[in-house]
Amino acid sequence: MRKQNQTGRDAPANPAAPANAAGIPGQARHGRKLDERARRDAARARRKDERARRHGEPGRGNGEPDREERTRQRIVDYAERVFSERGFRRITVEDLCVGMALSKRTFYKYFRNRDELVEAVVDAFVARVMRRIVPNLQSVEPVREVLANHFQLLYEDLLSVVSLTFMSDVQSLTPALWRKIEERRAMVVGLVVKVVERGQKEGVIRADLDATVFGKVFERMVTTVAEPSFLLAANITMQSTLDIMRGILTRGIIVPEKAKEARHGR
Repeated sequence: MRKQNQTGRDAPANPAAPANAAGIPGQARHGRKLDERARRDAARARRKDERARRHGEPGRGNGEPDREERTRQRIVDYAERVFSERGFRRITVEDLCVGMALSKRTFYKYFRNRDELVEAVVDAFVARVMRRIVPNLQSVEPVREVLANHFQLLYEDLLSVVSLTFMSDVQSLTPALWRKIEERRAMVVGLVVKVVERGQKEGVIRADLDATVFGKVFERMVTTVAEPSFLLAANITMQSTLDIMRGILTRGIIVPEKAKEARHGR
């Protein structure tokens, strides 16, 4: 026999959870909606992550550049080739966009103007060179090998990519950027001096050489002689400049192998 309330009507079986029209407690149905929504959100997130893994979206830990990064790098790589051949004094944003079949709207999405692109090109080049030169100069390999490798790396990374015309434009048109290059060059010269000092201790570099004076002279030679404006005005190539600098190091301060062997009684 069903229970009746004070009004004489049948009371629900569970007074704490009034039934709705469908016969499902209201809170329970609301909870089911939340669960279904959570499952849909989770499934949507999984599909998004899967697309990210396939297409290389940033921040996903797959190590692949996304489309925007690839586009930006394409612009930098193309500009590096053009600037190396012709400098950038007379190169416009329109010239670059035409050469890459790229819209100006896309270009300005990544760079505010041509000079910002020049800075990106120089930063990328300097970083690439430093990643190869610095570890070599800081290595514990034999001094002769370190110095030989140093100039080989300069030949490979400097002469094959950068032209005097481009560097001269950087020096004259973007002085702040040129100061950044000079700072990196000074750091490299300092590392070369440390290699020379180590060579003296090992008997590879002439003992009568004043390493401190050599460092100052060598730095001055690099900053004064091996600068684009001077080399262009004097009609001297970067190749011949590097050859002279290598000759000074290899024939001027390094002890010949035979002399070193004789000194040790071999």
